Amino acid sequence: MQFNRSLNLNVFIKYYIRQTKHQRLSDEYISITVWLASRSYRIRIRREEEEAVRKSIKQADEKIAELRQHYAGKDDQDFIAMCLLMYAADHATEPLEHPALQAELNTILQKIDKMLNA
Repeated sequence: MQFNRSLNLNVFIKYYIRQTKHQRLSDEYISITVWLASRSYRIRIRREEEEAVRKSIKQADEKIAELRQHYAGKDDQDFIAMCLLMYAADHATEPLEHPALQAELNTILQKIDKMLNA
C-alpha cells in the first residue's frame, strides 16, 4: 500500500509541475488578433510586448495605406513586401543603440580577428 501512495504522490507531483509550467507559459503569452492590409492575423506574443506589437502593426498599416495611394493597381501582398523592405532597410542602416550589445559585438570581432591571425 505504501508503494501505491508513493506512486500516486509521484504522479501528482509530475502533474502539478506540468500544470504549473503550463500556467506560467499561459501567463507570459497572450493571443491577440491584429489587422494588416485588411486581413486578420491571430498571433501569440508576450504580454509585455502587446503595446509595441500593436503600435508596429498600426505603423505598418498606415505605411501600406500610403503605398496604395502612390502605386495603384498593386496587390496587398506587394504592399506588405514593400513595407517590409522599407522597414528592414531603415533598421539595417541605423547605428546600434545598445552600448552593451556593441561592446559584446566588439569582443566577438576581436576574438574572430585573433583566430584569423593565428
